[in-house]
Amino acid sequence: MADRRVYIDYNATTPLKAEVKAAMIEDFDIYGNASSMHAAGRLALLKIKTVDHEILKNRYQTVFLREWENRKDELKAKYSITAWEAAAYRGLEEIRGLTRFGDAKRGGLKINFLNENNIPIAAIWMRGSATEPVFRVMADAEGQDRRLERDLIEWQRRMVVLADEETD
Repeated sequence: MADRRVYIDYNATTPLKAEVKAAMIEDFDIYGNASSMHAAGRLALLKIKTVDHEILKNRYQTVFLREWENRKDELKAKYSITAWEAAAYRGLEEIRGLTRFGDAKRGGLKINFLNENNIPIAAIWMRGSATEPVFRVMADAEGQDRRLERDLIEWQRRMVVLADEETD
């Protein structure tokens, strides 16, 4: 009898559901590589003057705390955001409950926004480049409503620019 093999790998050949394909195509427009020249990439990249990332992140903390006080009622009413928590990322190390943003040093700084149950529902993130005078920024939010993401990325960009303009 001949060796008859049938290779069945449904994982590799699973047909894509139409609604999944449509959601993926829609989302292609909102993600961007910060090194790219397209609009989404430019939105994720900020040129900065401050060379020391620790100093910039400490200035950013001052700006963020001021902005949080000004916006917390609006964020609660519009998006159910009631609190925040900062974390630093250095390589694979995560430091949660960060009280001094500059402690993130050259690593990533992420601010999780929490709902009334202390569950993260959105985040803003930034990390400076080790080779260029730029900071990469990002915002993410759960759910299908992209308004919160757009609001957060614009807010994040503005706060980083303000921090970069501040002097000690």
